[in-house]
Formats: sequence, structure tokens, C-alpha cells
Amino acid sequence: LVEGGVVQGWKQALGALALAYPDRIDPYLN
Repeated sequence: LVEGGVVQGWKQALGALALAYPDRIDPYLN
């Protein structure tokens, strides 16, 4: 399913951003 692959890729990208900029991403996750 293409949609599932997009979501998986988005989660990986968001995870990488969270590791790179935890102080910037944190407010959006809370």
C-alpha cells in the first residue's frame, strides 16, 4: 500500500528531525 509507505517514511523523517532538533520538535509532539 503506497499510503502506508508514505506514513512510514514521514515517521522516519520526523524521528530524524526530533533527534537533530529535540528542542524545536518537542512542543509539536506535546
